[in-house]
Amino acid sequence: MIAVVRARPGAWVVGTVLAALGVGAVAGTWSARRGAEYRDRAESFARGEAELLDRIAEALAEARGVEAKGGPEAACRAAALRAEAERLARVGAWHVRLERKYTWAAEHPWAPLPPDPAPPE
Repeated sequence: MIAVVRARPGAWVVGTVLAALGVGAVAGTWSARRGAEYRDRAESFARGEAELLDRIAEALAEARGVEAKGGPEAACRAAALRAEAERLARVGAWHVRLERKYTWAAEHPWAPLPPDPAPPE
């Protein structure tokens, strides 16, 4: 003889609700952890951008100082410093793009993200 276990009429509803709550808690924890990771990345890129802005200002100030002193090599050295400042500005723009990307991702941790663009040369 086969025994049939009969549950109370609303027991399956309670079981379903409890299972949904468990899945929701796991998904919420995962989402919060992923959002925190994206916030950390965004903050890292923001710090990198700030450091690059300082380096750009230093390079441009040094270029102005070299030009003010004059001399045969001053123009060449100033041009090299300005070229370095332009390169740093491109890297800074890359940092800004990634900061914006990861700030958005922290607010939308469930959404897929495209791969990071390659850093400028």
